[in-house]
Amino acid sequence: MSGPRFVPLTCPTCGGNLLGRAPDVVACCPPCGGAWRVDGPAPAPLRVLAVAGDLHDVGGQPLALPFWATSRAAVPAFESARPLSLARAATGCLARWSARPGLGTPPPIGVRLAPATAARLARLADLPWDDDGEPALLSVPARLAGARLHVAGLDLPCFAEDVSELGAILSRLESVRRS
Repeated sequence: MSGPRFVPLTCPTCGGNLLGRAPDVVACCPPCGGAWRVDGPAPAPLRVLAVAGDLHDVGGQPLALPFWATSRAAVPAFESARPLSLARAATGCLARWSARPGLGTPPPIGVRLAPATAARLARLADLPWDDDGEPALLSVPARLAGARLHVAGLDLPCFAEDVSELGAILSRLESVRRS
């Protein structure tokens, strides 16, 4: 069993504060729009893309859900009660989603699953997964309105419990926004 390790909370690129919690495998930097893998011996930069689109007509708490994405599949990077259903639905949206470089606003919440886990989930969901390099971190806009979670482009009904620990993650984001 390994002991605790130190992960700097400043962005190696711009010196901004990194957002993330102890169990996260990725820390995000809102000032420069970068993201870093923090589950290895040293922070490693990631390719990040933000899906364009707004859900202003829905109302509720704005957030962004993280997905690991290749050119052919997208798998939740957050812990979920329904990862295979969400992976199939998100993969169906890839062709419709317009993505641009950067994290988007707000940054994606709670990246808990590493790309290797995403690859296993993709295989379980019978989705094509490119194993020729690390996938991109895809930030997908969503809004939480009561118990319903509205995700850009997804026709699948989603609920707050589809994102494990959503309440704890949102309260952490709110405390960061206030500071």
